[in-house]
Amino acid sequence: MFLSSHPEAVAEPRGVDVQFPVASGTGTTRGVAHPPSSGPFAGLIIAHGRSNDLRNPFVRRLAGTAADHGIWALRFNFRYVDAKQRASRDLSLEEDDLLGAVAFARQAIHGGPIFVAGKSMAPASVLVPRLTPPSPA
Repeated sequence: MFLSSHPEAVAEPRGVDVQFPVASGTGTTRGVAHPPSSGPFAGLIIAHGRSNDLRNPFVRRLAGTAADHGIWALRFNFRYVDAKQRASRDLSLEEDDLLGAVAFARQAIHGGPIFVAGKSMAPASVLVPRLTPPSPA
């Protein structure tokens, strides 16, 4: 299956509303988890773009398609969305939210790789060094 740009091409993906703490423990954020019918063998965290939220059609389709292929997927809102505010200037609050999503995913999939994807906003790219284990010396 591929991701089509035509909205009717992919049915609305199933999902389970979830809420989880951010990494610092200073708050919570919400999301929609998409468990696969069997497995999972990996996890995928999908961050929306700066002017979107977890309901973005592309983000929804990506989560549903991942689950259809045995990957546990999580799409979530950064806290600023539900607070009706703007993203933090240095993206530090969004980093906290995304690291909380990673911790939540680790509990959900019990091992296996976790991948992070983002749509148009930098947090996924910014966190690669934080999420990648250091190379052995």
